[in-house]
Amino acid sequence: MRVLLVNPPIRMSRRPYFPPIGLATIAQVLLDNGHEAEIFDINAHRWHSSEIKEHLPKKKFDLIGVSGLITTYKYMDFIVPMLREAYDSDIVMGGGGYSSMPDAYNERFNPDYGVCGEGEWAMLELAGGEYRKGLADLDELPLPAYHLLDMDAYTPNDRYIDAAIMATRGCPYSCRYCYHIFGRGVRFRGVDKVVEEILLLRDKYGARHFLFGDECMTVRRSFVHDLMKEVAKLDITFEVYARVDAVDADVLEWLRDAGCKLIGFGLESGSQRILDSMDKRVTVEQMRESFLLAKQYIPQVSGTFIVGYPGEDTRSVVDTLNFMKSIDYYRVPFHLSPYPGTPVFEDNKDKILDKFGSWHNFLLRLNDAYDFVINLTDWTDDEYFKVMKMFGIRRPQ
Repeated sequence: MRVLLVNPPIRMSRRPYFPPIGLATIAQVLLDNGHEAEIFDINAHRWHSSEIKEHLPKKKFDLIGVSGLITTYKYMDFIVPMLREAYDSDIVMGGGGYSSMPDAYNERFNPDYGVCGEGEWAMLELAGGEYRKGLADLDELPLPAYHLLDMDAYTPNDRYIDAAIMATRGCPYSCRYCYHIFGRGVRFRGVDKVVEEILLLRDKYGARHFLFGDECMTVRRSFVHDLMKEVAKLDITFEVYARVDAVDADVLEWLRDAGCKLIGFGLESGSQRILDSMDKRVTVEQMRESFLLAKQYIPQVSGTFIVGYPGEDTRSVVDTLNFMKSIDYYRVPFHLSPYPGTPVFEDNKDKILDKFGSWHNFLLRLNDAYDFVINLTDWTDDEYFKVMKMFGIRRPQ
């Protein structure tokens, strides 16, 4: 069977830096099982909507898979009809967006098939392969089919990352603003498989600075120790994300010695009340201690913040500003976006629907996390942006 996999654009305001690893893995699964596969990577080339049609592959396909985050919905709104017009093929929709709100996607796009969660075995089955239940062992998967991607399109980029890689899938935590397509819990790839992929990206594509895009790679100390011991031999540098309660001096030393140049934490708020409401399961003091400790080991330490969580008030905003001052770090916060599939979305569905009138209108509005989508605080919008001036955030025109 001949399969086309489509990757919509992501964050058009920034250059692409994270290739579609998931689609490339699905493609290699298909290739390994005797099928043909191509990836139409719109995100890599950032064609204008009027240009996409002329770049579509000029051949027939039996199956077309379209995948993306929830923030790609507005692009799918013109890409999917374009694919239907260009090809007489069954269309499969998947990815984080579809998985979090399948009913809205089905109503708008009427796909022939939909896949919630991981897509490797599902796409193989749809292409005529045998049914496989679940993916407990990530080492069952082949390395992504990077040869089907224009890797040069992802470098150089505004983050100076040559390649992205995933050593794990999943997150064991339950922050109420976060959606987990890979579910709760963490599955770990074998260290040898991760190293094999790094070597491929280094030796074939010239990658020297990597992003570990895992949600929570440092949650298992033994895995970090074993992986970093091998990565230290590879003559690369990298960036990693971590939770403040999943690092200590030993972990930070292992990361540093292996070539870590940046570690990023999801800090989110300097208010303990807001952190508890988010179900972050960390304390402000833990955040402060870990951030300052990381500064002793890693050249660059960063963090994200979210404002506008339900219950946010002037006191919690001041607490966050004071926390930033205490760690000598400032970053413009994201506005809270109540992404479908998250508890904060479920808690506020009526308010969201009342504002936007339909889920289609709401999904069209989701884009970059810095964008203001909806006010879920007790402030009026005017009051909200008056307080946001404390962060230097102005109301969008």
